Amino acid sequence: SMFNGEIYNHRELRKELIKDGETFESNHSDSEVVLLGLSRYGMSYINKLNGQFAIFFIDTKKSKAFLIRDRLGQKPIFYHLLGDKLQFSSNLLSLLKINQHQTLDEKQIYNYLNLGVVPSPSTLFKNYFKVKPGTFLEIDLNVNIYKSKETKYWDIEEKHSSKKFDVEEFMN
Repeated sequence: SMFNGEIYNHRELRKELIKDGETFESNHSDSEVVLLGLSRYGMSYINKLNGQFAIFFIDTKKSKAFLIRDRLGQKPIFYHLLGDKLQFSSNLLSLLKINQHQTLDEKQIYNYLNLGVVPSPSTLFKNYFKVKPGTFLEIDLNVNIYKSKETKYWDIEEKHSSKKFDVEEFMN
């Protein structure tokens, strides 16, 4: 598991995990909360995480890897598919530096020049992508990585589609 970010409610989640029988090596790490929570409860645990984060998690029992991005996309996570390899980083430039061949994506250059943005999951380069906000990418390690599955676990429009906007609920 690799984690970049901050979980604002990690103290409450730590108490819940301890109550459920988990033991911690540290007394303050939000990374440890993420690892133990995902290990114990699986991907449904990300719904409990309140914060900004990019997570890489391997579920060895199911032979699956996950790239997870926070609800609002505050922490980016980019990935590159190359043959049977998956490379990822919180910085696109890092991925570009470790690979010798990059090809600009003409369609995305057109989008950028006309829209001012490159729509997720695309980037300006072919075979380089970003995980969408509130989404995780599931990669089955037993099959071709190009058959990865994208799952949207949170959507602000669905969460707050009613006319009454509950600020307290939004903050939780």
